[in-house]
Amino acid sequence: MSGPDHSPPEHHILPEQAEQVVAEAVAAVRRIPLRTRILIVLLSIVAGLSALVFGVRYGALLPQARLLIAAGADGLKVGRFGRLRIEGLTGDIFRDVSVAKLTISDEGGVWLEADNVHMTWSYLELLRRRFHAKQLEIQSLKLLRRPTLAAKGVDTGLPLSFHIDQAHTRVEMAPAFSYERGLYDLALQMDVDRNGDQRGKVRAGSLLHPGDYLLIDYDLAKKRPLMFRVDGVEAQGGALAGAIGLPSKQPFIVEATAGGRLSNGQFDAFANSGSTRVLKALGSWTPSGGVARGQVSLTASALTDSYAHRFGPKVSFVLAGQQAGKELFALDGRLASENLNLRARGFGDVGKGRVGPRGLEIAAETQALSRLTGGPDLGPARVTGTLTQSVARGRTAWRFAGSGAVSHASLGGYELAQASGPLEGGWAAGEWDLKAQLSGAGGRGNGYVAAMLGGAPRATFDGARLADGRLLLRDLSVTGSGL
Repeated sequence: MSGPDHSPPEHHILPEQAEQVVAEAVAAVRRIPLRTRILIVLLSIVAGLSALVFGVRYGALLPQARLLIAAGADGLKVGRFGRLRIEGLTGDIFRDVSVAKLTISDEGGVWLEADNVHMTWSYLELLRRRFHAKQLEIQSLKLLRRPTLAAKGVDTGLPLSFHIDQAHTRVEMAPAFSYERGLYDLALQMDVDRNGDQRGKVRAGSLLHPGDYLLIDYDLAKKRPLMFRVDGVEAQGGALAGAIGLPSKQPFIVEATAGGRLSNGQFDAFANSGSTRVLKALGSWTPSGGVARGQVSLTASALTDSYAHRFGPKVSFVLAGQQAGKELFALDGRLASENLNLRARGFGDVGKGRVGPRGLEIAAETQALSRLTGGPDLGPARVTGTLTQSVARGRTAWRFAGSGAVSHASLGGYELAQASGPLEGGWAAGEWDLKAQLSGAGGRGNGYVAAMLGGAPRATFDGARLADGRLLLRDLSVTGSGL
């Protein structure tokens, strides 16, 4: 037998009562003046946004939030240089942040390592598309080896302007990066605007060889006087020379200066490694025209040694321009080396990177095409045609149309006296493409290839190198006496 029920009585609200309550509530709201109701809504929105901003701003101070941020940045791609990894994120990420270790890795592993990174910055300036670091301190920055750069993508411009008021670090270069160990105190200031204007100062002083240094001071802007200066010395050689592929045991000196304005100025540059003249260039320009000339040694640096095999031990150049109308200049440029001579003539503006509507006339000659291209033995060759430029939606594309001829081509036991025909190629959005229709003459030889191609073979080719580095073959056809 159950005892008495002491539970509270149930209250039932009839549908008629619910409707009455709702109606009374609506009437009460309507009795509030319209301006007061609008103010209440606005205050509610402001309160909600404030709570959201407060949560984002101060929620990031929690250790759990910092772990999520570090995990999100882990593996982030840093342009062509590899992927980022950070460890030990502490502090206020919106004002004063520190990272215990930062690394950048390419396909071969870690090549850059930074320890104890500390930065003070203003996050509110991001609303103006402006990154501003007031101070950047890195206890140790190590360059362990040369990175393997990924394929270059399409340049979409800077999403932000970058400004660093003061940066300081101790840079250590490993022998795998610069042939011998280097240790430098480095200070930096930098301003890079989204419109391309930039200025900055870099000063590196050697700790292993006191007195050796590198100074870079520049101001490159459309509406400010032009100033560019590079001054560096390593009395007995060192890691700075090794970093650019020069012998690290030879005295190294580099000087480059430019001054004036982008429309009127002059420049002079030279670099020596021991008794070798690595670079010598000079020039001047005015609103009515200008000239620049110089010579570069390709055998001096290990970074350009492969180009020396293709072009020759040194390359000389000259570029001259005279005003021809309000917007264009009559340009004449020449490049000469042991295995390549090139000339470009036409109308354009070098400063603006612009080519006139008729394009540039291009003529190039080589004594050994196979040195430039690799592959089968190819003798003297000549290419002539017109290079044109087009701009669509802010992106520039280049197109070449002309003809080419090559002599003394051989493959296995087959030789071709000459091959010639129309050529067309171009570059757009990081992609290269090439089309060719070649007719051969004077074919002879023994074996299977000679029997298939005969004395006058013909070939067409249509292919491309995509922006991600892949090769695309659209069409390849060969016609010969046995095909």
